[in-house]
Amino acid sequence: MNPHRGDTPIEVGEEIYTLCYDLNACAMIMDKFDMEDFEDLAEKALSESGFDLRDFIFIIWVGMQRHHSDLKEHDVGGLEWDLNEIGPVIGEAFSKGLIRQTSPDIEKKVTRKKKPGAGRKRNSGRTKPASSAQTSSGD
Repeated sequence: MNPHRGDTPIEVGEEIYTLCYDLNACAMIMDKFDMEDFEDLAEKALSESGFDLRDFIFIIWVGMQRHHSDLKEHDVGGLEWDLNEIGPVIGEAFSKGLIRQTSPDIEKKVTRKKKPGAGRKRNSGRTKPASSAQTSSGD
């Protein structure tokens, strides 16, 4: 599980699953509900009509696909969900999946370094003796 990539744990019964709403998951949800952008998704989630139970199962299933792709949508609906707990966890998972979680300090540590020997060679401090250098005057 990688919280910097949007992974969010959720306990269901005695099992711990991982939700992840990355761009792929959000695209699946937006396609299913014929939404144009993230604002449509937020408006639908916050509206009075919101999502019905079948929609909710689909949204949870999509969030589980990255780490639990063996589960079918029907399987997800059959798990022992605590509906009071799942809403805030889905909100947290969406937030983690869509907002960059890597701090600038961590980002600096992950930046690739140039391979040794790449680029222009530098003078090693050794120079050829002046007597062995050829001149262009032809002497």
